[in-house]
Amino acid sequence: MPTQPHTYPNSSRPVPASRFVALLFVALAFALTGCGPKIKITWSDPKPDIHDGTLLRLKGVEVGKVTEVTTANGTFTAEARIYRKAEEHVRADSAFLLKKSADNTPAFVEVVTLRDDSGPIADGAIYKGSEHRMDVLYRSMARDWPRVLAIIAVVKGALLLVLLCFRQFRQLAAMLFCMGAGVAGAYYASPYAQPHLQRWVPVDFRPDLLAYVAGFIAAYIVALMIVALIRAPFAASRE
Repeated sequence: MPTQPHTYPNSSRPVPASRFVALLFVALAFALTGCGPKIKITWSDPKPDIHDGTLLRLKGVEVGKVTEVTTANGTFTAEARIYRKAEEHVRADSAFLLKKSADNTPAFVEVVTLRDDSGPIADGAIYKGSEHRMDVLYRSMARDWPRVLAIIAVVKGALLLVLLCFRQFRQLAAMLFCMGAGVAGAYYASPYAQPHLQRWVPVDFRPDLLAYVAGFIAAYIVALMIVALIRAPFAASRE
């Protein structure tokens, strides 16, 4: 009779594949988020909304978190760790601004890139935190003067073009108004002027055409006077 193989209850068993997958994901997550650059951000005033675990976000994407906060010598310092997967996207020339949400969600530190051509953020870098959005805008402008001057030149040129077009439009509108008034005057005044002109002008001179011309000129002159009266207050204010 064949004997059954003897088994020991404490013998090693193969580890399930699901446990290997879980360990692999944990190792991958640690490799991506764990060993990135460590930086310090200082503010002159205390920031009670910043604490251990406060997230750092760049354009809405989580790129790191605060690991420790200290208050000493009148400054508030937050030590933060940038994730390894995000260190290539966080530039060395960046600003850090505390953002408080209005819908009871936790506050976070917004990372704002000041110069895209600066290198990646370095380990041990120390930054001065920004207090307001205008401070971030000013720092961004101060670091890229050629771009700022180019924007100012474009805006100035656009304003001058608008003013020129507006001035030309006013002149065109005034001319069209006078022309319209002259045509209306020729149409409505010629029937009344033609009988008087027939008494003084021979038939060969076409008194009907002269009546149209006279009506047009009279109405055009009246329209010019109206335009001059309208422009007078604006001209006086410019002087």
